[in-house]
Amino acid sequence: TETSVPRPTRILSGAFVFTLGRWNDEVRQDPEHLYNGEELALSIRSFTAGYDLYAPSRLVVWHRQHPKTNAKYIHDAAQHEVQRHYTRTMRRLRTLFSGDPEQILAPYSLGRVRSVHRYSEWSGLDCATMTASDDARTGVTPALLS
Repeated sequence: TETSVPRPTRILSGAFVFTLGRWNDEVRQDPEHLYNGEELALSIRSFTAGYDLYAPSRLVVWHRQHPKTNAKYIHDAAQHEVQRHYTRTMRRLRTLFSGDPEQILAPYSLGRVRSVHRYSEWSGLDCATMTASDDARTGVTPALLS
């Protein structure tokens, strides 16, 4: 049944974030994650900073799918440069998954309110093992946080 109440979501959309203005300072976009893991990184970092993640329960915007993919500047580089950037961003994402105990990604590290382990428990997305629960795979809405 459709409702107008936003529902919890596991991963936020980088193009559709509405929150308090201070989020831009507390959980700012890591420029190393452009097109490579940025939405998962923002989701984990937002969650660990104490933000609850919600999505509209009905369609309010959409993303146009172009018949031909529009050119993005990251594809202008030589293939070895694109691969090097991808490798670097995936390394940063794995550091987040591990909890970044040494805060080497600061100021783009995790928040201090919740742990990555708590994110995995709540979302059903286990970052350590790269697995997803049945609920996460089938799109069951995660429970409200208490």
